[in-house]
Amino acid sequence: MSEVPAVLVPSAPTENVSRGALVALLAIPAAILAFVIVAWVFDLAGGTYPLLAIAVAFLVPNITAWLYTKGAGAKLSSAGRLWFILISLVAVLLGAVASVIATAYFAFTRVGGDGGLFGSAFATTVGNKLGSMDLVVPLGIAVVLGIVSIFLTLRQKTPAQT
Repeated sequence: MSEVPAVLVPSAPTENVSRGALVALLAIPAAILAFVIVAWVFDLAGGTYPLLAIAVAFLVPNITAWLYTKGAGAKLSSAGRLWFILISLVAVLLGAVASVIATAYFAFTRVGGDGGLFGSAFATTVGNKLGSMDLVVPLGIAVVLGIVSIFLTLRQKTPAQT
């Protein structure tokens, strides 16, 4: 008698967490760059703080998840969840801080910019920007929306429990 060959069922790709986390780290400079570009574009238009930065904060976790899945070779699972959350939080926070520094730099160069970036005049300008409520509220909203987006992305990217 002849044997019937077993049907080969393709297995799910294995998740390489360390490679996925390393590739997801690219989200940090991408977030910083996106926040600064948005701040620069809106500063040219005369805005004090770009409200579009809130949208950038919402997109950063999605970009992080996409980069993670490309690097890991599989969908985001519970094995990579901690790295995804940490990298997304750092990306949103550093991006938001970079946008504050960028808006302070734009204000600083508008008035002459004596002393350079490491001078006391620039530090005063950054302090004034951080102290103004017209900057703190959108910055806080951006961080909160980034955190909400992290959890929404986790719900979307994590396989359903069966």
